[in-house]
Amino acid sequence: MPIQYDQIPVAQAPASQTPVQQVTPPSQPQQPAPPPPHPVKKFLFAEIILGEVVMGIIAVCLVFGLLNYFNIISLDKAFPGLSFLPKQAKTTKTQTFSYDDSLAYDNLSKFDNEILKPAYMTSQQKSTQELSNIFTQSWNTTDQKVFVNQQFQFQPNTNKDQFYKLVINSLDESLSTASPSPKQASTITARYLAVTINDADWDCITTSQTRCTYKVTENGFLKDIRVFWIPGANLINVIACKISQDTPTLLQSCIPAK
Repeated sequence: MPIQYDQIPVAQAPASQTPVQQVTPPSQPQQPAPPPPHPVKKFLFAEIILGEVVMGIIAVCLVFGLLNYFNIISLDKAFPGLSFLPKQAKTTKTQTFSYDDSLAYDNLSKFDNEILKPAYMTSQQKSTQELSNIFTQSWNTTDQKVFVNQQFQFQPNTNKDQFYKLVINSLDESLSTASPSPKQASTITARYLAVTINDADWDCITTSQTRCTYKVTENGFLKDIRVFWIPGANLINVIACKISQDTPTLLQSCIPAK
């Protein structure tokens, strides 16, 4: 008898048996995408060169600014438009010349011996004064009728003599009451000064007062002697100056015009 396949019983799985499930393997964590590459600056090299050039210009400006500030160079003179740049104030060192005071008084003594009569010199203490390059001495005679003042001046910043000045104020009435004249001028100077002046050598004029002037040049110096009569005061002034020919303008400061 032929076999009927559809009649063959098929084995059934037990009801209590769990069906087999397909196991899916766990998924791997997703890796982040790499960042895109940083774009290279096209002008990087040019920027570096430009920066170095700017820094160099600034450094040069600073150097020249400092040199100008410390007065090593003067940019404002070469470029007037830069006169606004600050500059350190210049300090001028003044060197004070030291005049030889002992030489000054020695010269005054020599001038005394040259022009003043010994009777009007004094060995007593003299009043002295020093002002820069000018040295003065003064004294009275014992009878207090004659006051003598003398002045010596060096040339500025040298110990070379520039001018001498001798002033005699006399209260001698026998001389002051006489009429002014060249002859009287000779008599007065012969009383006080160790010089001899002829009457004809005087140049006398009368304005508000009478004065007679005598001038002579000797050994590079101008000697100027003047006699003044002071009206109403019984006073006579005798002024003798010795001035270097290098500075003739000092005559006006030595003997002011009357």
